Amino acid sequence: MKNCSTCQEKVYPFEKIETNEKWYHRRCFRCSEDGCKLTLTLQNFQCNNGLLYCNKHVPKYCPALPKAFKPSSMFPTLNPHLAQVCPNDIAISF
Repeated sequence: MKNCSTCQEKVYPFEKIETNEKWYHRRCFRCSEDGCKLTLTLQNFQCNNGLLYCNKHVPKYCPALPKAFKPSSMFPTLNPHLAQVCPNDIAISF
């Protein structure tokens, strides 16, 4: 048995949601945005810096790229969460 990543209380197997090697109570698997009370599921959650978000409130770090620019394999995504948040954009490091 592990502790909930949100409230730090014990999570029993019948009430757990597990993702990214972390356990949550179903009631604690919610958007981290202040004022948003949306209960998340494994199908609709986003994770950013270890915090849970709904699709509406996930922080957007990707700048708008020109439409003519096509992502290339020579510019890999630096942050694995970036691909989940902005699947069509890439991060470039100089």
